[in-house]
Amino acid sequence: MDGYRRDCRVAHLLLSLMGLRPAEVCGLRWEDVDLEAETLYIANTRTLMGNKEIIEKGTKSMAGERLLPLPSMVCDALRVLRAIQAADRLAIGEAYVHAGYVFVDELGTTLNGRQLRVRAYLIMDRSDLRRVRLYDARAACLTYLANKDVRDHILAWWAGHTNVKTTKKWYVKPSVEDLRPTPNTLQYRSDGPEDAPVLVLGPTLGTTWHRKYVPPGVVAGDRLQGRTRTGSVIWPNPDEAPVGTGGADGRRGVSPGRAGGGGLRRCRG
Repeated sequence: MDGYRRDCRVAHLLLSLMGLRPAEVCGLRWEDVDLEAETLYIANTRTLMGNKEIIEKGTKSMAGERLLPLPSMVCDALRVLRAIQAADRLAIGEAYVHAGYVFVDELGTTLNGRQLRVRAYLIMDRSDLRRVRLYDARAACLTYLANKDVRDHILAWWAGHTNVKTTKKWYVKPSVEDLRPTPNTLQYRSDGPEDAPVLVLGPTLGTTWHRKYVPPGVVAGDRLQGRTRTGSVIWPNPDEAPVGTGGADGRRGVSPGRAGGGGLRRCRG
């Protein structure tokens, strides 16, 4: 992307990578951009309906109207774009259309979503990148922010959603690469009672899972003093020796399977 810093077509692609909706990018006006404060106010949208009619209106919801900070790269691209438009205005003169929108052609005519999409594909082709939908850039941005542990209320505000559940349900889409660090939190041990297999999760998850253990000579499901007679090893700290068995230390386990059935037992430390 560095090679196209002075390309006026980069700005709208960068805004899409910020997670803005295509209609929000198309409806952006210069009066909504403060390059000194490096902020962007989203309050207007323009949508192309049936490749013929332009529908201009406010944001999709009240939450969609929001103020966002601009990364320095986006600010630089917008400054270049504004300078190019000022030069076009001087060169063309009275024929130039003063629409006030950020994304216009050489004559000042406002660009629609289809035209911006074509320009974005041109950048992808020149950069040897696989073509992706601009709306997918929104999901990629929100997934990245979620993976970086951005707080839920900030994530929802950035996306323009009232509830973060909407953001996470429809836009946060972890890839296989995002999931690769997860196996590093899993630790396996087989030194439980009777070599019972034990799976210990890392401390960040706060929960230990392990297989239930039925002592020798006890029939699965037998009860003693009103309690299922099964044992288990609880290791709140994987580096320490076993603490106790069968919840004898006062902690209670929750099992999704039958007693003695070899299912996973969950114990909270």
